[in-house]
Amino acid sequence: MKEKEIIAGFKSQARWWREALSAMVSANSEYPAHALYWKNRIQDLNRIESLVRDRDQELAQISTAAARAVLLPGDKLYVERCGGIKSTVKFLRWDKDWIVTPTLSDVHARHIIKVNGKPHRF
Repeated sequence: MKEKEIIAGFKSQARWWREALSAMVSANSEYPAHALYWKNRIQDLNRIESLVRDRDQELAQISTAAARAVLLPGDKLYVERCGGIKSTVKFLRWDKDWIVTPTLSDVHARHIIKVNGKPHRF
């Protein structure tokens, strides 16, 4: 399993864990020692989320640097956008870390599946 997929899975699970841990704090409010235990688990979750967020940002920077070295204006990109929507776009230029196309403004190097019809993941 790729690191990006692990990070995405953790992010989706973290919300559920936060709600479950918060419920345990509430359920144990009569017992301060128990409530404190569950509050500490929430702090642990916060630390893990911070580490995952930092690594996710590092991977985004690595992907952008790799894409900058490869992409040329006019390249045809097959991308997966938010929500799993896949579309073909034409690369125009960079706007900071975002790819500018004639039709989309929310494409990142990590969204690219193919470059000029050839499979390529950054």
